Amino acid sequence: MIKPSGVFLTVKSLAPALAFYQKLGFEIRFQDGNRYAALHGNGQKLDLMAEGESLPHKLVLGFSTDDLAGESATLQAVGAKVVTPPKAGPHETTTLLQAPDGTFFVLSQKF
Repeated sequence: MIKPSGVFLTVKSLAPALAFYQKLGFEIRFQDGNRYAALHGNGQKLDLMAEGESLPHKLVLGFSTDDLAGESATLQAVGAKVVTPPKAGPHETTTLLQAPDGTFFVLSQKF
């Protein structure tokens, strides 16, 4: 089963972005150095990625699953294209796909 996990926003520098989004009511739930932070506010999730991370656009949708390979194959069968094959990171395995309409999205599976 695939679940929406958030919106990924690429920022020039994580520290000033965190200060800004905290003023908008978001709280830091998780931070990985100067490269990534998960924010939550009023039931919404926003993932900030520092420039230089492997996202092709400033805004990318995020989804999570317990079966990355199976769900990726299911999505490809209905027109999604793999942009970046599955890659293990420090906390999860991710793959970048592109929907038939051109929207980029990350599909991830936590370890």
